[in-house]
Amino acid sequence: MNSKHHLARGVLLACLATGLPVWSQPFDILSFDPTSPGPWSDVVKTTLNVPKVPNGSIQLDANPSSTEYGGFTAITVIPGENAWILDYPEDRVWNGVEDSSFSYWLAHDDNYFYVGVDVKDDVINTDDPNDAFWKDDSIEILVDALNDRFDVNTDSSNDKYGGHCYVNYEGRFSRWDDATGTINGQTWSSAVDWKYGPEDEVYAVGTNVAGGWKLEVRFKKSLFEDPEATNKLDHGYVMGFNIGLDDDDKTGPGPNGDASRTQDLEIQYFWANRERYLGLTPEKWAELTAEQQKDEVYLAENFPLTINSNGRLTHGGSGQVVFMGAATPSGNPAELGQTVKGFQDDFTGATRNPNWKVAGPGGDFYAQADGLLRVSVRTGDPNHLLYDVPGYSTNVQEVLARLRIVAFGNVDGSRAGVGVGVGTNSQGISLHFRNSTDGSITGRHFSLLDDARAWGPGTKFDWQTNVWYWFRLKQQKDASGGTNDVFAKVWIADGTTPEPADWQMTWNYIPTRTERGGLAGITGSSIDGVGNFEVDYILIMAEGLPNITVDFADQGPDPTSPRFTSIAKTSPTQATLEWIGAGILESTTDLVAGPWASVPNAASPYKAAASTGQKFYRLKK
Repeated sequence: MNSKHHLARGVLLACLATGLPVWSQPFDILSFDPTSPGPWSDVVKTTLNVPKVPNGSIQLDANPSSTEYGGFTAITVIPGENAWILDYPEDRVWNGVEDSSFSYWLAHDDNYFYVGVDVKDDVINTDDPNDAFWKDDSIEILVDALNDRFDVNTDSSNDKYGGHCYVNYEGRFSRWDDATGTINGQTWSSAVDWKYGPEDEVYAVGTNVAGGWKLEVRFKKSLFEDPEATNKLDHGYVMGFNIGLDDDDKTGPGPNGDASRTQDLEIQYFWANRERYLGLTPEKWAELTAEQQKDEVYLAENFPLTINSNGRLTHGGSGQVVFMGAATPSGNPAELGQTVKGFQDDFTGATRNPNWKVAGPGGDFYAQADGLLRVSVRTGDPNHLLYDVPGYSTNVQEVLARLRIVAFGNVDGSRAGVGVGVGTNSQGISLHFRNSTDGSITGRHFSLLDDARAWGPGTKFDWQTNVWYWFRLKQQKDASGGTNDVFAKVWIADGTTPEPADWQMTWNYIPTRTERGGLAGITGSSIDGVGNFEVDYILIMAEGLPNITVDFADQGPDPTSPRFTSIAKTSPTQATLEWIGAGILESTTDLVAGPWASVPNAASPYKAAASTGQKFYRLKK
C-alpha cells in the first residue's frame, strides 16, 4: 500500500501555491518562531500534483520553466511569507528577497523525477566539501519514498529509498565523492547502487545567472521504488517531499569568507515543516494495535503533534507530492496558455510590428495581411526577418512557428523556415523546408543550416504544399551537460498530431566553428530559389524578453484562394505579376482557344518578359 498510516491528514489532489506578496521591508528572521504553524504546515499548501511529461522532453540545462515541466506552476518560497526558517546560526541574516528566495518546479516521466529551481541570491559561493554543502549556496531535498510519515531524521535513518541530500549551485551532489567517483555516506537511497553522472541515476546542472543561480536535478525513479513495497511513482502515487535552501554570502569562516560572522551559513529555510507525531518511529508503530494505529486521538495523546527544527528533516515534517498520469496527447505545443519570457506575433495587425527588421540582400518581401505573413524573398543570401529589440539573449534562443509552403523549387537556393543567433551579417542558424539533395537526403525534407558555412543534420519528411507545420528550433551551447548546440523538430500542425517527444535533429557545430549570436526570427529563400511561404504565428523565447502568456489558435487559417494582387509594367520589356495562395501560374497566347501551359518554376513575384503579340496569364488552383 502507498500509505502506512494517518494519510487522511495529508493528501489532496490539485493544489498549487499562487503568487505571494513581497515584504516592503526585510522580515526579521530572528523573530521567527520555529514551533509556529503557517503555510509550511498547511496540508493543502504543502501538497502538490507532479505532472507527467514525455520521456526526454526535459533537458537539464539549468533553465527550468512551467512549459518544460508540464504546466507545473512555479512554487515561490520566501522567508517571512511562506518559508519555515531554521533557528541556526544565532547570527543568521536575511536582507530581503534579492538576498535569498527561490522558485521551484517538479515533473516526472517514465524514468525520472525532476526538480528545477530559480534562486535569487546577491552573493554566490561554494567552498566546502560535498558532504557539507549545507554551508554553501545549495538546495536541500528530502524524500520520504514510502510516505510512512514517521518521526525519523533522514540524516541518521539511512533510508533504503529516498533520504536527504544537498545539491550546490554548480550541480554537484552531496552524497557523491567527485575525486573517487563513489558514494559518500548513507543518507541517500542506501539500498541502491547508484551513481552520479549524465547517464546515471543522479545528475544535476547548475549555473549562476544575473541576480542568482538556476539548477535542475534529475533522479532515477529506482532510487525511490522499493521492490518489496512495489511502490511505483505514477498514477496518483503519493510520496513525502521537502525542499529547502542554504545561503552563504562569504561572511563566515570558510575559505572564501571574511570571518565577520560565526558560520558560513547565513540562513536555511524550507518549503514544508508540518506537524508530526513526535516520537512515532517505525519501532513504536509496530508496537501499536491496528485500532491504535487508526485512532488519531490516541496518536495525538501519546505522540504530540509537533513542529520544531528537527521536523524539517523528518518524514513526518515533509510535504507531499502526487505523481499524476500522462496527460491526454494534444496537437498543440506545450507553451499554449503558459507564461514564458518571449515575444509572439499572430500577424493580425493592420501593419507589421515595427520591431521586425529586414536583414540580407533580398529586400523587404515580407507582406502582412489577412492574419498572415507572406514571405517571397529570394535574391541573394542569406535573408531574414528578425525581431530586433535590445536586451534579449543573443545565443540562447528558441523559436516556435507555424508555417506552410505555397510555392517551392527544387534547387539549393529554395529555402523557407526560422532562424536563431542571426548576426549583423544576416548569418545564423536556420531550420528549413528543403527539396534538393543535402548529403544523403534527397527529395522533400527538413535541414539545419549554418548560414554560409555548412548544411547540418536533416530529417526525411514528405511535406506538402498548403499544409501547416510547426517548426521548433533552439540554440544553446552544450545543453543538458552534453555536446549538442542546436535542436530542431517539425510536425504537422493539424491540431491533433502531438509534438514529437524527442528532437529530430541535433547538431554539435561549435567545436569546429564560432558560436552564432544575434537575433531570432524568420528565414527566407536565397540565390533566386523559389521558396514562398506563409506564417500565421511565431513565438521567440529568450532571457531578457518580457513575461507573456502564450496564445494561438488551434489550427492555422484555411488555404488562401489564389488571386493576383498586382500586375505592373516594371520596364518597357517586362511586367511583374504578384499573387497570393498556392496557385499554379499558366499562360497562353490565345485566350479563347488556348492551350494553357504551366509556367515552369513560377512563383510570386514573377517577371514576365514581353514577347511578340499578346500573352495571357491565369492562376489555377
